[in-house]
Amino acid sequence: MRILRRLATAALALGLLAGVSGLVGAAAAASPIGPAVSATPATAATAPHVDVLTFSGAIDPASADLMTSALTAATRDGAAAFVLQLNTPGGDLTSMRTIAEAFLNGAIPTIVYVAPSGARAGSAGTFITYAAQLAGMAPGTEIGAASPVGAQGQTLTGTEATKITNDAIAMITAWAERNGRNATFAGDAVRSAASLPAEAALQQHVVNAVAPNLPDLLRQVDGATVHLQSGDRTVHLAGDRIVNLPVPWWTQALLGLADPSLAYWLFTLGFWAIVIEFFHPTLIGGVAGAIAALLGLVGMEILSVSVVGVALLVVGLGLLVADVTAPTHGVLTAGGLIAFVLGSILLNPAGTGLSPWAIVPAALICAVLGAAIALGALRLHKRRPLAMGAHALLGRTGAVTQTVRPLGEEPAGQVEVGGTYWRAYSAAGHDLQPGTAVEIVGVDPDLGLEVWEV
Repeated sequence: MRILRRLATAALALGLLAGVSGLVGAAAAASPIGPAVSATPATAATAPHVDVLTFSGAIDPASADLMTSALTAATRDGAAAFVLQLNTPGGDLTSMRTIAEAFLNGAIPTIVYVAPSGARAGSAGTFITYAAQLAGMAPGTEIGAASPVGAQGQTLTGTEATKITNDAIAMITAWAERNGRNATFAGDAVRSAASLPAEAALQQHVVNAVAPNLPDLLRQVDGATVHLQSGDRTVHLAGDRIVNLPVPWWTQALLGLADPSLAYWLFTLGFWAIVIEFFHPTLIGGVAGAIAALLGLVGMEILSVSVVGVALLVVGLGLLVADVTAPTHGVLTAGGLIAFVLGSILLNPAGTGLSPWAIVPAALICAVLGAAIALGALRLHKRRPLAMGAHALLGRTGAVTQTVRPLGEEPAGQVEVGGTYWRAYSAAGHDLQPGTAVEIVGVDPDLGLEVWEV
């Protein structure tokens, strides 16, 4: 019954999580990103406006979905232009391409504004800036350092480096030429990680304007001609109403989960919460553990982490749990810890992976929890020598395997009855040595079998 109850608890936890996930997904699908200030078609027609999305963070699948959805909302809203206020150190290539393709093929002009002061458009951010039809920077910002790196953040070498670098150079220079901006710097940013501050970027025509605020940027680019898929268009943006696009709560949650350390800890601690639930059912622990573990997996999916790394994490944690029931004297625990640490090291998404300060504590926690559960299981085993129906042993005979002492003397003895070993104490008033034939004359659920020498 206990096993059934624990399985039911785990199933309930997963069921609740699936229900919550379904509701979130349905809400996300039913409520795409939209403007904070809604305008009727008549109002929009009489009051020209630009829609603005402010983003600060790494470029990943969640942020790519946010930006492309915002562009779609701005187009649907009848905005004269879509502005992305950007501050990013970079991100993964696939997500960057998704954003760039949306900008290049958009029905309305896109403007990337690197702001506020102190912000940067690094690495993938440089590509996104070049993909926009217009670009501006706030004073004290920078752009560049777009050299590609490996999935683990390492410097690429050999043929692989040449292929990826040349492809990236061709891509960014094509975008620069299409939007009439400096293609030479674009190539240098990829080839040699060149960077420029805002004023130098303006002088070299990497961006169209340097402006301390968005209204001033719109004024400076007013009258510019941009190239869209539908043809050239002259933009008139000076004085347009600025509408800030909100970030839906579920997108904020996904962006929060797109943190390698957070996803890693959620998965690890959630897993152990589920394991502990099987030994100490509380329902709350199981539900919380299931939610945390699956949210961790969601974060890993957003980060496009190494599948091998995730597999090693799961194998490592599984071995740690298996050692609770398997008599391997710690062999599985050692193997599990090795697999867990290797998986953690390989769990490095696009150069934003885990530091040793996250891996080492997690490994220590896993070792401590594994040992604690193993000791708990061992104590539980020692405390419950009698199975259901043990009173049926009364009158049966067996043999002493470890010296059996009178009640109250330690350590407790052991007898073998029908191939099963039981704790026992002597009813004869003296020790019974190994090999002595005995008869079971009493059964105590807490103390064990009371035996008498035959």
